Amino acid sequence: MSIVKKRVQTLISNLSKDFALDKLSKSPARFNTQKLDWFNRQYISMLGIEEFALRCFKNRIQNTFKSQDDKRYRVGDYVYFVDIEQNLIYINKEVVPTGQDGLFYPIGGGRNDLGWEDNLQKEVLEETAEKLVLDMSKVLKITHFKVHSQTPFQSDGQTWDGKEMHLYFYPIKKSQLKRNLLEDGGQWLFDWYPLEEVLTSNQFLNLPVFKEFCLNNSIDLKLNSNLVQKAYLAWFLDKQRITVLSEFGVESSCILDWQKPQVEDIKWKKISLEESQDNLRQIQGMVTKIYHQDKFIELQKGLYESTLSTELEIKFQAVTDYLETEIKSWLNQNQYQPGNFLWPLRVALSGKLKSPSPFEILAILDTNEVNKRLDLVLHQK
Repeated sequence: MSIVKKRVQTLISNLSKDFALDKLSKSPARFNTQKLDWFNRQYISMLGIEEFALRCFKNRIQNTFKSQDDKRYRVGDYVYFVDIEQNLIYINKEVVPTGQDGLFYPIGGGRNDLGWEDNLQKEVLEETAEKLVLDMSKVLKITHFKVHSQTPFQSDGQTWDGKEMHLYFYPIKKSQLKRNLLEDGGQWLFDWYPLEEVLTSNQFLNLPVFKEFCLNNSIDLKLNSNLVQKAYLAWFLDKQRITVLSEFGVESSCILDWQKPQVEDIKWKKISLEESQDNLRQIQGMVTKIYHQDKFIELQKGLYESTLSTELEIKFQAVTDYLETEIKSWLNQNQYQPGNFLWPLRVALSGKLKSPSPFEILAILDTNEVNKRLDLVLHQK
């Protein structure tokens, strides 16, 4: 008998001697969910932005699609061709909507009775105009996961509950693959697209997972464009506020997936809609002036050039504080009621009735995006 097992038995024996029903508390234990939420928020806020986003995306794959082991999943292999030097990815964009798996989709398909290598080669031959023959030594696996379908679907004469997706990476030059229009139950246009555009919008190949893959395989991709940084800053809004990972996207959607609000939504309490619109025009002019200040340009440029998570947080707060100070100073000088101006601005910028502060949103967006959103709201009938 091991020492550990002996100690466990001794502990159980001692506990059993001291146990008595009359010693049990008559008050039931209470689980404080508010304290749990607080601990969760504190833990999430301490994560680095890349680690936070990576966990959220993995959580979304596991929970949103509700993969279950007792279901039947059609196994498929999908390859992403990437031109590393030009930061381009060869992928298809749906031309005629078919309600399938998303805006972008890689080359690939169901495995059936083939091994993954033979299946991948078969799909590449079928879906590329050049009939490319793969060098299997260059194929790297990115990740795999199960996608649960809400309703069973038919394929190859069988019924499936979802797909088991295996994703691969293949380095290649742009000149080796040309655009190709494939008609297969719909129209699919395979072409080269900016890598950042795909990574920040596609549910199967997202930025944190792909970046982690590249780091682990010593693949040097230049993913520091403004588009990528904008996504990271938007996710930072989630990191500051959400309690559980499944809430990821609630706050960042006001940056990455803006929807024009109803014109009536910008009305603030007792003032009229017309007054709210006039106030929005006034504060738009003030915001435009701030965006042209040398100090603000310097701060926001520094924010978009930040790489470390701690540095990002400090610089984000600096830009937010500067905007808040400037705008509130303007409101005080003109003896304006803050809510009469900040509410229309907040709703117009976020597209929501509940959102991060307008100062945080302004810190992330550039002047063109700000004016575009405000003009669309103001010009509604």
